[in-house]
Amino acid sequence: MLSSKNDPLTQSCDVIGKPDAISNLRPYKFHIPATESNIERTYRQERETVQSWNQEFWMKHNIKFTKEREQYIDDMKVKLAHEKNCSKDEIVVTADEMSVFYKTFLDKHWYIHMNYNLEWYKRNAKLIVLSIQTNMYKLYKKFV
Repeated sequence: MLSSKNDPLTQSCDVIGKPDAISNLRPYKFHIPATESNIERTYRQERETVQSWNQEFWMKHNIKFTKEREQYIDDMKVKLAHEKNCSKDEIVVTADEMSVFYKTFLDKHWYIHMNYNLEWYKRNAKLIVLSIQTNMYKLYKKFV
């Protein structure tokens, strides 16, 4: 339940929260004006939709990244411990060794990233159009 302090109907401006622990994105609570027009509502709702889509993508992506990175580190420790004839607890995976994982991860997921970027551009283009329409409506209302 939202406190009145965080209620979009009673707040006077958009509120930006702390970064999400998994996605690293800051959540927004968009202000809902009492006299919100249809175009303003459409714009706000589309912004909320884009925010939710973005949050979901980065949460899934970062969970996958973390799991694969942990598995890579564990595998490298086992491999290096065997090569150096020591305990895997004594092994520290270097930045150079990790760079192999980062490149492999990016290469393996390039198609997902490309599709995300294309979708992000489309959604932002739609937001730009809605923003222009909203601002033109507000300008019109000032003179009428």
